[in-house]
Amino acid sequence: AGQQDAACPADLAGLVSENSDDEPSSVIRSESDSDGGVQYDPADTKQIDLSDFAQQRIWTHRIRHARPYLSVVYTGIMAGTVLLAMGLVALYYSESCDQIRVQYAESPERELDFMSGLWSHFPMGTRSYEKARANCSATIGGEQLCHASVLLKNGMRKPLLYYALGPFYQNYNSYMKSEVMAELTGKEVSQSQREKSCVLQTRVDSAGRQIVPCGMKATSVFNDTFEVVGYDLVFHDIAWKSDVQRYNNPPDYPSRPDTSWLYQRYPETIKKEEGVKTHAFADWMRPSAVPRVWNRYGYLNEHFGPGAVLELKIRSRYPMDTIPGGYKVIVLTEYGAFGARHSGFGYILISAGALCFLLAMIACATYRSCPQGLPWLQRLLGGEDSDEGYESDAKSEESP
Repeated sequence: AGQQDAACPADLAGLVSENSDDEPSSVIRSESDSDGGVQYDPADTKQIDLSDFAQQRIWTHRIRHARPYLSVVYTGIMAGTVLLAMGLVALYYSESCDQIRVQYAESPERELDFMSGLWSHFPMGTRSYEKARANCSATIGGEQLCHASVLLKNGMRKPLLYYALGPFYQNYNSYMKSEVMAELTGKEVSQSQREKSCVLQTRVDSAGRQIVPCGMKATSVFNDTFEVVGYDLVFHDIAWKSDVQRYNNPPDYPSRPDTSWLYQRYPETIKKEEGVKTHAFADWMRPSAVPRVWNRYGYLNEHFGPGAVLELKIRSRYPMDTIPGGYKVIVLTEYGAFGARHSGFGYILISAGALCFLLAMIACATYRSCPQGLPWLQRLLGGEDSDEGYESDAKSEESP
């Protein structure tokens, strides 16, 4: 920035007016080109911002440590402290949420790949007394009735019910894009739009009726139902409000002829009067980013003391038996500021913090064992191979 005048071409230097205190930029007007004398229209002007900010003349101050390794040590200590603190807080809130996980369906093929194994039905932090299995009858007409009696060892405050199934890859690109957003928002769409985004099996049913809304997501809605005997479940506020608000039924819903609506395909899950604005549908339409699905089902507005026993009745319809390693779980859990129980996030933060401290120790030990510095490391840091190089780098640099 200090050599700006020397860098400007001679024929342009005279065109740049000096900045005044109250005029941060100047307008340059040129009648001729410096190369060939090409004439410009007077209205053709160029504006160059000559403010200190644009010309990078703002005061700066940079400090380098006399020993570059100290930058690694200080950064490692600070980042490690923050990550450790965040991990301990996340782990504390996770462990403070009691839960019961009831498995009621499982594929006979238990061969799981590495990624599916990481997102299993009993995630990290699940205690042995928090696991339960339901007793299920034979499948009749595509439906299986299951019962489970669960003991709330420590009690539970207004438990949330959510279902977990996997491995289920909702994050596949073809699955996520298999929808017509205009149709989901209640607008009329052409057949060409539907054909572009929805394959035939998700667009027309076996009776030749048009499936509305179309797409793989809208035709694979989870339709198992759960009941806590003796208590009423609350099904509102289980989806994002923005998702519920943007979905709308078309103006001719549900009177359009030769149409297969959601409530007809999933009468146990979708309410006719709500259609696409049913919270369970809106929650399903937001795809999971990992190889499993955890979606809310409902709430219980009750406080249960230690030793309480709840009876669950499950109607299992959603097909997961043919998926290798497939499972279905219903979870009763407390829900805090950091969500429900999942200690894996806290352990990841703590491990990252420990890694930062380890890098700081390695940097310190490396300097102690080789005070002159490692040539490859100094080249990486832009320093010299001697202590004089360190000292020269330690000087602060200022630009006027």
